[in-house]
Amino acid sequence: MSRLSGLLRDMVITHILGAGPLHDAFVVAQRIPNLLRDMLAEGAMGSSFTKVYTALKEQDSDAADRLLFQMLYLCFLVSLALICTGIGMASHLVNLMSLGSSPSELFQQTAVSLTQIFFPSLGMSVIGAVAMGALYQKGKFFFNALIPVLANLGVIAGGLFLGRLIAYLKPDAGLIAGQAEVLGLAWGTLLGFFLQMAAALLSVRKSIGYLVKELWASVPWSGNVGSVLRLMGPAVVATSAAPINAIINTNFATSVGQGAVTWLTYSFRILQLPIGIFGVAAGVYALPALTRAVIQAGKKVDHDVSAQLQQACIFVSWLLVPCMVYALVNHHMIIDFLFRHGHYTVSDVDATGKALFAYSFSMLAYGLIKVMTAFYYATDRTSFAMKVSLASIGINFLGNWFLVDKFGHIGLAFTSSLTLSINACILLWGSYRMGVIWQFHVLRRQAAWMITAATIFLGLSLLNHAVLGLFESIMGRMWILIGQHDVTWLSRIQELGFLIYNGILVLMVFTLCAMKAYGLGWGDVKRRVPGLSRL
Repeated sequence: MSRLSGLLRDMVITHILGAGPLHDAFVVAQRIPNLLRDMLAEGAMGSSFTKVYTALKEQDSDAADRLLFQMLYLCFLVSLALICTGIGMASHLVNLMSLGSSPSELFQQTAVSLTQIFFPSLGMSVIGAVAMGALYQKGKFFFNALIPVLANLGVIAGGLFLGRLIAYLKPDAGLIAGQAEVLGLAWGTLLGFFLQMAAALLSVRKSIGYLVKELWASVPWSGNVGSVLRLMGPAVVATSAAPINAIINTNFATSVGQGAVTWLTYSFRILQLPIGIFGVAAGVYALPALTRAVIQAGKKVDHDVSAQLQQACIFVSWLLVPCMVYALVNHHMIIDFLFRHGHYTVSDVDATGKALFAYSFSMLAYGLIKVMTAFYYATDRTSFAMKVSLASIGINFLGNWFLVDKFGHIGLAFTSSLTLSINACILLWGSYRMGVIWQFHVLRRQAAWMITAATIFLGLSLLNHAVLGLFESIMGRMWILIGQHDVTWLSRIQELGFLIYNGILVLMVFTLCAMKAYGLGWGDVKRRVPGLSRL
């Protein structure tokens, strides 16, 4: 639900802004606080607090509640300082994201103004992350996963209603290039993060309600708070590679020309849809399974640990390889169906589709990195994963340096795929050096069947595209003969039908090949999946 509401949010934004300096400015301004949020709230802070809070809750519930209160108090004070600094340095931060390029005055003014509006969302997300960490300990996983929907709904409401309201109330207020919709989207984003934070805080109010009276008399510090911050240190270093790469990529994207930031952003958002559903799921599945196996093995890497890791890698591969070949075949049609409306033009769709094609090669690497990172954390060998992550910064910069001048924004997307693939290969190689026993005959069999499935699907897709082209030609002439020249709605229906058909096709082909790879017959599958016979 979170990913699908995010997709709807992106469709609304592209419909309103199209691709150009205003949209590029919106993306860059949002990215600045988002980078800090990814490092602190969604990465280091949440996981570190959850670990300490969960252990403390088992021993002393009152001490755990006090830790929650102190962390929320501390995050409020630190966030307040960060927000004031970010608002005051907005112009310098925008310049940092566009070094070596000469963006237009419209881009610069819009990005600075929007950055100042967006920055309070950093504090809201950090405070929300602590409250959500407490919810994880309480077992409220569904509620935590549902909370981001509120942020997406805020953006949608801002784009559809707040922009019109601003234009109506203050038509001559000196809006950014006369675009009230941009301000509506920005304030809607802020509203969404506030709703997200409020929902998280309300869910833990019973744990900290009795401590609120101590707000002005207490100091937000204790030994347990120190434990959380000490755990955060290595995690912040490990996750810093992604924000640094994002800054590098944004600088290269702004140097390519107007629209490049937008094209890359929305192609990457489509890439994140299967990764968020399948890749993250595989990582969540792998970490507790690997941790239990490591504990049972006495903190060593034995046959059981190796088997768990191999099973997780094969599992995520069977989930993401079909998604990868589906995106490679249908990259243009996916973007055309989702985003070609409003101010998002045919040329924008073409540029975004090409970026999605280049990004799609990284889909499997993303999933494997999620699993391998879980392995290194489960075995307490995070230093190697941290070094690989930092080394990816250099690889990413060199790839962009050589490819962006020649291939433009497509070269930047392909560099990201190359960097992630190298990262995944090094992590796999490192596990072999650390004693993981890979059963290569099993891996060869699984890989052979995946390649077979991909080849069959690609062959059928080429045939399907030829048939679709012939069908569109015949239907187009038929509609012209009866006097109907605007058949946009018909082409949309055709695209949707073809995307669904190709989705069913890739599912069937890969399911049958997976059954062969595991040596399963149809009878085995029916026995293992309750209710399949009735279906």
